[in-house]
Amino acid sequence: MSGSSIVDVDNEAGLQEGEHRCGTASRRKSSIGYVRAELFRVRPIPLAVNKWTNSPAWNLAIDEPIPGYALEDCLGVSGDTTDGVMRWKGGAGIRPLSGEMIVVRFELSNAALYAFWLDAPTITR
Repeated sequence: MSGSSIVDVDNEAGLQEGEHRCGTASRRKSSIGYVRAELFRVRPIPLAVNKWTNSPAWNLAIDEPIPGYALEDCLGVSGDTTDGVMRWKGGAGIRPLSGEMIVVRFELSNAALYAFWLDAPTITR
């Protein structure tokens, strides 16, 4: 399945894989799903996410092979957060890739991705 969507960072719409947030089992076995974002130019600011997971960690990779930015290099973000900053081994964020055109791929397992962004949004509740 493919498509694109633009949603405010604080909206309650997201892409989900595995167990539902309320804790009830989904109709299919929990598995790993992937979300691939469209090509974009990296700016010299952190890559942040609004997401939920009950897994120990949640990963992100640069889709084209860039040393140090593979799924296995991602430190992941665990729990429920509206402003989790993605980092890779050695503490590297996305800033070193400033100016590069990249595609990111999120790995979801018992998780929901609500938004990701390259600036500091104002979240209103």
